[in-house]
Amino acid sequence: MEAASYMDKSIMPEMGNAPSLQRRVERLLKDADKLFSLADIRRYCQMLMKDYYANLKPTPYYNHETEQLRKKECHFAYALTMTYTSTLPKIVQWAKGCIKEYLLQEVQEERERCIKEFARMEISSRWYQIKNDDHTWRIFSQNIPFDEANRVSEICEFFLRLDKICILTDILNGHAADYGIEVDYTTATSDTAKKTAMQKSQKPPKPRETMTLKRKGCMTEAHLTLLYMKLCKEGWIDGNEADFKALFSGKRDEDCQLTWLEPYGRGTLFELFRQIINANLAEVADGYTLSAILEGHFKDPRGQWLTSMDKGNNPNSRALPIINECIKMLKASPQQMLEGNWDEDGDFASIYDPYDHQDMQLHKR
Repeated sequence: MEAASYMDKSIMPEMGNAPSLQRRVERLLKDADKLFSLADIRRYCQMLMKDYYANLKPTPYYNHETEQLRKKECHFAYALTMTYTSTLPKIVQWAKGCIKEYLLQEVQEERERCIKEFARMEISSRWYQIKNDDHTWRIFSQNIPFDEANRVSEICEFFLRLDKICILTDILNGHAADYGIEVDYTTATSDTAKKTAMQKSQKPPKPRETMTLKRKGCMTEAHLTLLYMKLCKEGWIDGNEADFKALFSGKRDEDCQLTWLEPYGRGTLFELFRQIINANLAEVADGYTLSAILEGHFKDPRGQWLTSMDKGNNPNSRALPIINECIKMLKASPQQMLEGNWDEDGDFASIYDPYDHQDMQLHKR
């Protein structure tokens, strides 16, 4: 379940700093629920990323280095976004092997073990200062050596470990259902966990049931964030990010409302999702069709629900290159995205667009 460890001198503390290491561990364990609950910080990071894309200019970008991307907080926002839920598939598999009444205790023990390993990393030495606001993470980002090519593996390891600890923390705080994990919260010692779990279990069923696509394990929240930004930037869709992600939740969600802005025909919208399914990145539940799902989630610019998605309209050929870019982006692993080492001629040739490909290779300045 753990990513490979990089036990070199740049990560391990010096022997003379052993007491300092122990203090770091104690600080992290004491305030773990606050230090590793990053919902608000992720939202701030995504806002920064969206602002970056909104300010790209329609001129040749390939060798363009923006001032904003030089800032370490933008690197941090990108890395945190790209690795979110990347460790979830292994956590889910690990949880399946545990009887529910014992799972919460094992999650607690696993988080403590992971925090102790996390504390041994040089980069994490000031993580105890983090608060769930839009200020402290920007300061902390200055500690990460994004401009040092020989420390790419260390940086990747940091964000992967952080992702795992944050998911375990969310589970302990009553949010296991959000990750598709069943936990018996009657054994919880945290009042917050019990209250959160109780509120989630008491939500009334929604009157209009619309089945959504079920994403496969390799497609994370970060992939969906980037796909959402890509489609908004291209002028294909309108709507909030939560509704877009709900489309891939695999659950019934009658509140999900998105607008297909129709820069191309409806066949283009159908083709995009058809290729996502064909690439084994999502699936349609038994008893439903892709057409029915899209008609239940998308409206046209006039506010009317889409209809007749199954009439076989062909996708606009001008949109196919963009669809191909979206599929390549969704297939890329978080570590490939962070390292910027995807093969130009292979499946990972594009992560965003050709013009800003180089800008997003964060560690190859």
